[in-house]
Amino acid sequence: GQGNQVSDLEAIGLAVTYLTQITAHLNRVFSKNWFRIIHYAHVLVDLGAGYEVARVSAAIAGRADDTDFGNQARHVLNEWGITIDLVRGGDVKDINAKIANARQKMHRRHSNVAYVRNLIELGL
Repeated sequence: GQGNQVSDLEAIGLAVTYLTQITAHLNRVFSKNWFRIIHYAHVLVDLGAGYEVARVSAAIAGRADDTDFGNQARHVLNEWGITIDLVRGGDVKDINAKIANARQKMHRRHSNVAYVRNLIELGL
């Protein structure tokens, strides 16, 4: 009767609270480890698994939409100039070419920054 409805509502409330806490915990764990995840993503790309990394990032960005994890996955794709739709289209060569191109630009930028930093440290 009436008593059961209250406990059902309480159970639902507890379940929602619990899920919210789990989500918050996962976000904290992923946020702390995100730099490591990004590092491994770049290592995998360097090993030639760019398309697979893009596929996983697109899946995470699509499913974990408004979480830190989803936003970071979207950031990785944006960094490479890749959209979720492009990944879903599955053009492996195009995706790998975009990733390679973006990585070359990043390497150039990093080496330019390192070069300027060296000049500054040398007092030139």
